[in-house]
Amino acid sequence: MGKPKSNSKAGKRRLGLLFRRMSPSMEQRLRNKFVLTALLSLFIIVVLIIAFLNILNFVQIRSRADRLIEVLYENDGSFPPPEENDTRPQVPREPQITSWLLLLKNDFSINRDREMPFETRYFYADFDADGTLTQLNTDHVAAITEETATEYAARARDSSRSKAFLGGYRYRIYTKEDGGMQVIFVDCNSDLAGAGILLKTSLFIGLAALVLMYVLVRILAGIATAPVVESLEKQKRFISDAGHELKTPLTIISANVDVLEMTGMKNEWTGSIRNQVRRMTALITNMLTLTRMEEEASRELYAVCSLSEIAEEAARNYEAVAAASHKTLETRISPGIHVFGELRSLEQLMGLLLDNAMKYSAPESQVLFTLSQDKKIRLTVENTCTQETLPQGNLDRLFDRFYRGDASRTSTGSFGIGLSAARAICQGHGGTITAERVRENAIRFTVLLPPVKTKKAPPALG
Repeated sequence: MGKPKSNSKAGKRRLGLLFRRMSPSMEQRLRNKFVLTALLSLFIIVVLIIAFLNILNFVQIRSRADRLIEVLYENDGSFPPPEENDTRPQVPREPQITSWLLLLKNDFSINRDREMPFETRYFYADFDADGTLTQLNTDHVAAITEETATEYAARARDSSRSKAFLGGYRYRIYTKEDGGMQVIFVDCNSDLAGAGILLKTSLFIGLAALVLMYVLVRILAGIATAPVVESLEKQKRFISDAGHELKTPLTIISANVDVLEMTGMKNEWTGSIRNQVRRMTALITNMLTLTRMEEEASRELYAVCSLSEIAEEAARNYEAVAAASHKTLETRISPGIHVFGELRSLEQLMGLLLDNAMKYSAPESQVLFTLSQDKKIRLTVENTCTQETLPQGNLDRLFDRFYRGDASRTSTGSFGIGLSAARAICQGHGGTITAERVRENAIRFTVLLPPVKTKKAPPALG
């Protein structure tokens, strides 16, 4: 009988270790965000550069082919003879290329223009007004047969586009005065092959740059984020130390108020002191929760908890609060729901949401508290608000620290930190919390948590 219990404890320890490994520390999250931002910026730049270079190269290939086709059409299917008065030099200013800078200094387009009639491969076809082929000239191309050239010409004739690429050829259709047409094809296979090589090379270089950038940023991220991490650590230590130091005088003040009331000095002033002590205690508790949930060590307290029992206990505690304020608390809690987390934080999460609903719900209204499980654990708290307490604008701001959107939140004695603590608890347990408006004057808070898959429900902690 003892062996299964030992296996159960070992399984819980392994589960706890797994969750701690899956929960990155604040420093790791900051480093990951830094790396992700740098890589995303570089990725956008690389994509834009690759797209610009390859699109520009393709546009130049297309424009050059269109210019050649225009020249052939204007000269009846042939290139014009060279100009006799062309006095341009036949060689670059620096015949021997010894430096990359000479590529900018020399003009190599002179000889390219002169060699264009000899290096350009082309063919053309003429059709009459009825679409019948009347002439096919393939004297200036060797890589295509007359049969294939006839097929290409017919496909271009039947196409709805006057100029386009067909295979590795660029064509353009010209309409004659007698209603016939001429289709001229220019071979672009060599240019398109070069464009393909440029595309593959640029993609490879871009990928290599991203990999190299990732390695370098990953190495240097620790140095870049070290001052921020140190500042955040000091801030957390200050909040934690100040919170614990403030608890002692608040406890003494509360005890002194108890003594005063026991001696017959109970009045509105002692009630006000007790109320302010209660507010300060809640503020300190929430601030310490925000700090504690960001610490890696807090995950050592995680264990498998019965979330159903925690929810039922929280609902029982707030039934009296609802009755005192003439409100109704309706619960729909599914049994047997378990979660891996910290018992005290989960209890605080339930209390924060129910307390928020009780404070800002309309008089004599209903608060709906549900807990269910499908792919994820879903916890919702829904309440009807008055026109004054209904939050406006972006509801995600409700989770900002010390956010109070209107005067109504001040009048309730809220510091605007309870929902921030609730979000920290959810994030610390690998979950999320959102707020949304439902119906015309109601608000719903939804918590999603990862479930624990267990064949047999473990005993609830606490």
